[in-house]
Amino acid sequence: MSIADFKELMPATVTLQSATGSNEYGVPTLGAAQSFAARVVYKQKRVSAKSGGADVLSHGEVWLAGTPTLTERDKLTLPDGSSPVILNWEIPSDETGSHHTKVFFGAYGGGGARGTQ
Repeated sequence: MSIADFKELMPATVTLQSATGSNEYGVPTLGAAQSFAARVVYKQKRVSAKSGGADVLSHGEVWLAGTPTLTERDKLTLPDGSSPVILNWEIPSDETGSHHTKVFFGAYGGGGARGTQ
């Protein structure tokens, strides 16, 4: 199945900004925003956090049309303008390879580069 087959399931648009470094306070500095066709699903799910591996409760997941390189310090902006914390991600594959990314997000950021609700 190609990404074209998944795009029908991705009616929303989200933006992703990669963390490029940190300022003197440890707040991530961000690169240019990239837009992705996406499906946003608000449902709680237990996932392992990328940092530390502890089990945490996600508030939802976003399916991105594409396979960007991600870190937990990146900024994900949902269609409602909120920027939740990135907890984990996976890149499923099938017989045609990898074509989308599932990003599991947590609570909304507390300000700074992560944004707020």
